[in-house]
Amino acid sequence: MHRYPRHHTLLHLLDDWRARPRPAVAALVVATRGSSYRKPGALALIDETGLAAGCISGGCLEVALVADAHAVLAVGSALRRSYDTRGDDDRWFGSQSGCRGTTDLLLWPGDAHHPLLTALAAADDAHRWLWVDADALECHETAAAGRVAIAPPPRLLLLGGGPEAPPLLTLAGTLGWRVDVVEHRARYLADARLAAARNCIAARPAAVVDSLRLARYDAAICASHLYDEDRCCLAALADSSLGFIGLLGPPSRRDELLAELAAPARARLDGRLEAPVGLALGAHGPEAVALAMLARLTQVFARG
Repeated sequence: MHRYPRHHTLLHLLDDWRARPRPAVAALVVATRGSSYRKPGALALIDETGLAAGCISGGCLEVALVADAHAVLAVGSALRRSYDTRGDDDRWFGSQSGCRGTTDLLLWPGDAHHPLLTALAAADDAHRWLWVDADALECHETAAAGRVAIAPPPRLLLLGGGPEAPPLLTLAGTLGWRVDVVEHRARYLADARLAAARNCIAARPAAVVDSLRLARYDAAICASHLYDEDRCCLAALADSSLGFIGLLGPPSRRDELLAELAAPARARLDGRLEAPVGLALGAHGPEAVALAMLARLTQVFARG
């Protein structure tokens, strides 16, 4: 019985690869028809021990995937493979998923310098998309017809490390996001509360937000719970190119904060600021707030 990974995101896959480059097969979903659990761009990493990271289905296709990948790894040649679960035979004798769809894959083998995984790692470092030509076995930095798009792992800037930060960091880590936190209060920095952040900057958010490379983030959330701190951060974020800016707190607080910003800053925030940030779940407490924000950001990141 082959092993089954705990994590399935692109970030976890790349972390696994960076920690231990080795001969492996990158399984890339290139097309789907009908019902499918994963969509084009999804990846799995298979080495000699089995499935190391990622998935291409809800688990029903992975046994066949590992067998096919090991055959590809043995011969060293890439293979296009299609898994068809549309027929009744598959329901009783095949994957037994009942999904009624097809998933087309590229099984791309390589050594410790795997071309696709190396290109994905570089794209992640630069925080840019990658497009894969599955027929030519080529990676590109630009879109074109027939190429499969792979988005980099999302990056979130959290300006404040209050009560909702630890559950948010834990859940975001499970989702495969990179989260940087800026916090200056000793009570929030103590006891490794923010250890799950990719980077924790011990400083006042308003003092450093201008110096951060904001273009490398997909979203930012003002969550200091300090009025003047959030006001200064909003002013700085208004000048950035970030497409999504969130703000914690009730609508009345939002309106007061915006009223104190200069008119040009308010205009630049229009259409980008969501306040209060998060889906209206109807629940309360730091964990629920974190879940509401993550649910909303999941929608935003999924739309690219």
